[in-house]
Amino acid sequence: MYRWHHWLMVNHQRIDGYLKSVGYRLLGFGEELLSTSMSLLDKLRSSNEEWLETILRFIYNSGGFLVSS
Repeated sequence: MYRWHHWLMVNHQRIDGYLKSVGYRLLGFGEELLSTSMSLLDKLRSSNEEWLETILRFIYNSGGFLVSS
């Protein structure tokens, strides 16, 4: 559990950046999404039981990657 939590903390900003980038480039959201301080990762975690699967699908299908810990 500690390693999983550490991995998430190491990648938190990267994940949030990828989600905002995908939302802007591929889903057509406005530039406001890129400059907002709201964390899309935190929003997904609180509203979706399958949040990890969702973010990994978005990131890897858009050509991104996450750092291993």
